Amino acid sequence: MREQYEKYLEGTLDIAAIPQDEDPFWDPNEPMNIGYSTVFLKPLAYCMPIKDDYAIYYETQQEGIMHVEIEPCKPDGSPINEDEDDGPYDDIESAADLKGRRLDILVTISYARGLNKKYSSEVFIEFDLPQAPNQQRDDGRYQTTAMQGTTNPTFSYKQHVTWHDVDEQLIFHFENGNAYFYVWGLQEDKSGQSTVHKRKMLTMAEVEELQHELKKVNDARTKELEIVQKIQDTTVKAARGNEAAEGYVLEIANLLAEMGLDVEGLIEAANSASKQMLPPTVTATESSAVSSSADSAAISAAKDAAEKKAADLQKELDQSKAKITELESAKGGGEADTKPLTDEIATLKDKIKTLESAAPAAAPAPAASGGGEDVAKTKQELESVQAELAKKTEREKELEQQKSDLEKKLEEEKKKASDTEGDLKAKLAAAEKATPGGGGGGGSDNKEQIEKLEKQIEKLDKEKEDLRKEKDEYKEKYLKLQGQFDLQKAQLETSNKQGSKGCVVQ
Repeated sequence: MREQYEKYLEGTLDIAAIPQDEDPFWDPNEPMNIGYSTVFLKPLAYCMPIKDDYAIYYETQQEGIMHVEIEPCKPDGSPINEDEDDGPYDDIESAADLKGRRLDILVTISYARGLNKKYSSEVFIEFDLPQAPNQQRDDGRYQTTAMQGTTNPTFSYKQHVTWHDVDEQLIFHFENGNAYFYVWGLQEDKSGQSTVHKRKMLTMAEVEELQHELKKVNDARTKELEIVQKIQDTTVKAARGNEAAEGYVLEIANLLAEMGLDVEGLIEAANSASKQMLPPTVTATESSAVSSSADSAAISAAKDAAEKKAADLQKELDQSKAKITELESAKGGGEADTKPLTDEIATLKDKIKTLESAAPAAAPAPAASGGGEDVAKTKQELESVQAELAKKTEREKELEQQKSDLEKKLEEEKKKASDTEGDLKAKLAAAEKATPGGGGGGGSDNKEQIEKLEKQIEKLDKEKEDLRKEKDEYKEKYLKLQGQFDLQKAQLETSNKQGSKGCVVQ
């Protein structure tokens, strides 16, 4: 880099002719991490499918959603028909039943929606699964096809994954772990050039010329400030000593003329003051008033001229600072090569510091806080709540099935009651004397059975309502813990990887 920079300063290097792979200033456009989604794998321990829309988080902000499906499948990767009588996993009643068995799953990533538009150039998703690495990649991850020109990509991606011998460690991961799906995007590269083209670099001749101009501006500034100080001292002295108006104005005009200002107005003011000769009959009080009026007009004119010049000097000072900034940015090479330039810049800065006070430095931003222990504790609580939610969901399904069975039985009993009621009416019409309750025993028993079933259904409905309330409480607790977990994890990774260019797994 130093050799090429020296050649550039000498004018013997054409930057446009340097290949990108040899250009030390070339900064290639690389994919950036947009965010990630967390998919809990517990249903796989019971060979149940996973299908849902999952939020995509970057740090603590949601950056869109993705639709993911993970479901058990046949050994050839084809889906399992639920209507089949003899499915490959119908005998799985607990997670322990999976041990030593073969397990095939089909991972489907359908789409992502609502991504940041600055990553529309190219978007893809990566994921990995425990004990099932992608043999075609060193990092073991699986990747969808990259979609271009959209913030709502439709991937329609499918991946068949097989575990030939499920062990206890894998079952434990299914029940307590999760899988991460990472979204990556490529920002549009509008520059197409290396960083050396983005900012014009200076040659040594240009640097020396800037140094010379800065020295001239600084010397002129110092001289002009001395002259303005003399003007101020003279003004104060004239005001205190009540000197003659004509002499005071002419002295001010001479000082301002040294600064290169137009003093024609001041000279006219001096001539006007000299013509204001008082007649002998004018009293001492009137003479003092006339002299004071002339002095005030002259002082006002001098003040306006001085303020205008001060504004011009401030503008030149700002331009000098800008040139110093440009000069500093042009420095390159080693310390020995840039020492004369560095010394000159330091000298100019010291001179400028005498003209104005330095601005206070900004306080450094506090470092991100967070600890691995807090993240682990929150994750443990999160997984505990997730397990409770799974239990509540299973119980809810059981209650729903019981209710369905009872409702079928209730319909059968009502049908029997209707048939029995028709038979009884026919018998009562034919009999002249009927024993109270005679012939109606079957209908009475049937009504009791209907009432019993209705009470059981009512009891199940109440239990389902209570279960629904408990699930809502667990869901609210889960969402709070998920937000806390994501925040702590983001803070921990920001603290550990501060200054890294890309964003890694969150």
